[in-house]
Amino acid sequence: PPGTLHAVFLRADRPAVPVARLDLEAARAVPGIVAILNGADLLRDGIGPLPQDPLPQDAGGSFDRPIPLLVADLVRHAGEPLAVVIGDSVNAALEALDLIAVEFDEADDPPVTCFVRSVG
Repeated sequence: PPGTLHAVFLRADRPAVPVARLDLEAARAVPGIVAILNGADLLRDGIGPLPQDPLPQDAGGSFDRPIPLLVADLVRHAGEPLAVVIGDSVNAALEALDLIAVEFDEADDPPVTCFVRSVG
């Protein structure tokens, strides 16, 4: 319908890695783009992570691990959203998504992503 906005998400393609750079400028210049937001934008606007029930620990007690709506600094798992692109058409949003430049601060050793591999 007329006036409908379309959102697409840029998602991390790797787990457990800090985001070194997320450049949105070229994407913001695409005609038809209404907004592009990242985790830093949400935090600056006072929109924090989603609360989560405290998780129990084996040794007793619990810990709280809020879920960020968009990654601000550290990707926790592959597929976690880094940015949302909102456009007046799906094509404009997808075009802008392709123009987002992301760099990760890769460690020398890749993260362990399989429990079986990590314990033998």
